[in-house]
Amino acid sequence: MITLKEVLMRDVCFWSIGDGPYAALLQALVHSYRHVGMEDDFHVISDRQIKEAITHIVPPFSKHCYLFKYIFLTEIMQPLDYRYFVFLDSDNYFVRKLENVLDLVKDIPLHSFLEGGVTSPLNKRESWQFCTPSQFVNLMHNKGLKNEKVYNANGGFFIVEKNAIKKMCDLLFDFWLYGLSQGRVFSDEPCLSYATQMLSGVQEKSLYNNNLHIWAVDWKGVFENQIPYDRTWINYDFYTNEPHTARPAIVHAVKSKDALISFGKNILLS
Repeated sequence: MITLKEVLMRDVCFWSIGDGPYAALLQALVHSYRHVGMEDDFHVISDRQIKEAITHIVPPFSKHCYLFKYIFLTEIMQPLDYRYFVFLDSDNYFVRKLENVLDLVKDIPLHSFLEGGVTSPLNKRESWQFCTPSQFVNLMHNKGLKNEKVYNANGGFFIVEKNAIKKMCDLLFDFWLYGLSQGRVFSDEPCLSYATQMLSGVQEKSLYNNNLHIWAVDWKGVFENQIPYDRTWINYDFYTNEPHTARPAIVHAVKSKDALISFGKNILLS
């Protein structure tokens, strides 16, 4: 039976986290979101009010292994009345309006962008997260993942259905603790990869290189020390270094932090 609360529940919200100097980064992200015409609610978790967003003020918190994302997801976001929660790291930046984001979670409860180079014969990285590729694959298989081909997930963007949050976080923290028992102190990304593939399998629409019109990570510094803008550029695969054409609506601007912090500070002070 559908309840009145479920009828009134909104489809989606976006959310992000940033305190200290990252509050200015967060402000730049929210400003870009509104500037391109995004209208859904944007919730932020910070130590100060962020303009054009719904702010949840929190005291200082541990940044250990980036696991705070999933603690805040459970404690702050899950009780809110939305069907889907779209997470973005604070160093993302919108350069164009993003349409139909929920297509990424059609028929699946959890989406993160999966990168396949871990098991690719073209992989040029001998180790990642203190693991060789074969060690990482063995850890995933030992915890019940059946896929022969194993993917990593990028933690800068994910979407989860409200009803799947507990299962997602249970899987994620279980894999993190398993890694710790094997002498591996993982960041959140291998754990998000495990949870995504256990809950949603591997979908063509989830593969990172199939979605460079939606989101791309600026590993090579196309926008280094700049505010990103809408343009086409060459994105190189993190593992294989293969080139792919990208024109994302959202740039994960990992080389633009100083420029974005300066921009965000000016907005906060205006």
